Amino acid sequence: MKNINQLFRAVHMPVKAWVLNQSLTDSYDRYVEAYDFNASGYPINAHPLTKRETIELARCLASSKDLQTDFLHCPGILPDNLLHLRHGMGGFAVWYTLARKVRLFFSPSLSIPNGEAYVPALLWRATGDTLSLYALKGRKRPNADTQLFHAPFFNVHENGNVCMGTADVSFDKDCTLESFIEQWHNLFYNTYFSHLFTRHIPCRSNPVNLWKMLVNKGSRFPEDELVDSRIKLKNLLA
Repeated sequence: MKNINQLFRAVHMPVKAWVLNQSLTDSYDRYVEAYDFNASGYPINAHPLTKRETIELARCLASSKDLQTDFLHCPGILPDNLLHLRHGMGGFAVWYTLARKVRLFFSPSLSIPNGEAYVPALLWRATGDTLSLYALKGRKRPNADTQLFHAPFFNVHENGNVCMGTADVSFDKDCTLESFIEQWHNLFYNTYFSHLFTRHIPCRSNPVNLWKMLVNKGSRFPEDELVDSRIKLKNLLA
């Protein structure tokens, strides 16, 4: 029988802690603060995370086999519409889609018929459990300084975060990039658009009237309806 007494005698004391701080007004404005501990186990010496400590933290996380995954790996050629990719644990992808016609579903309370309608070019940023969505103007491939516009949909917060309601958002830990993008498209477009958020109107005219017109007439999405988000693509790459 294996002797495990030494496991109970092993004592671990805290030596370092990291705290992630986030702006109350901008969810992408974050920084990490590090703490040391004294001999009594109390945190001391709060300071911004140094380069050396960042490397130390990365090595600690990378050494865990439980966190080493193939999440968002791409077995073939990267898709042309991919703009940024961080694979593995905590990974995310940023991609764009051109203006196109898709099938949309609306809550009966909006009195908008379900059906196909043109949507503008879109900028997608997704992790394994969150989706942020913005609109684009034109047909050019976005770059870091491309201006983003509010996605003109219901269910989207002012900061771009999409409310997925009761949708089952889950991905395998070895999900490929291609499957990841396809699943997010399906999750978003197969959700019923139902509500706006307080003080946020995502387009210049009444969104109910706008989408009712787009579904009924089949006309292309008018880019002059888009509202500037005051965010550029480079703000989404951290």
